Amino acid sequence: MKKFLCLSLLTATMATVSLAKDAPTVVSLEKEVASLKSEVASLKKKTAVTAVVSATDVAGSAESQDLQKEIMALREKYEGQVIKIDNELKALVAQGQSAAQAKLTSKVAEIQDQIQAKQQERELAGKKAERGLQTDAQALVEKSQKRFLDAVQKVADKKGVDVVHQREAVLHVKPGSHLDITKEVIGEWDKAYHGLKGKPAAKK
Repeated sequence: MKKFLCLSLLTATMATVSLAKDAPTVVSLEKEVASLKSEVASLKKKTAVTAVVSATDVAGSAESQDLQKEIMALREKYEGQVIKIDNELKALVAQGQSAAQAKLTSKVAEIQDQIQAKQQERELAGKKAERGLQTDAQALVEKSQKRFLDAVQKVADKKGVDVVHQREAVLHVKPGSHLDITKEVIGEWDKAYHGLKGKPAAKK
């Protein structure tokens, strides 16, 4: 009987020691779980502030309109180089036809060689013009886009906005659940653009 009681006491003592040894770990885990629950609850309460910008309205800004003009000027510049060669080619063809009618065989052969060389020149010029237009136009667009995104970020930071959407790309927006910062963004964008060009910003 005494042996049984001693064994029972020993078992109980070991269990107590074991529990005491594991206790800090259990308490630590409980604290972590409680902390995580608190963070989750805090995130649920926080609602992201959203805003929209109209791409349609942005297209009417001073910089956007000037950008289109600059790209058109580039197109005219590169197309003009090709048109010049086309006109030279037409003139050679006309000379070849005149020489053929006059039965100037050697002259016709000479002009045909010139026409062939001019056609090759035209093909190379066309490819070069296309590459030049794409490169120069892309550079203009990228610089303009950088100024636009800077304007969006500046206005968003000022108004405490977390997310900015393009108004035309959003399928549904609950009335009153967002801010429309289009005018402010255009204002900042044009201000940066006019500052770059050394011109006074247009009054809104």
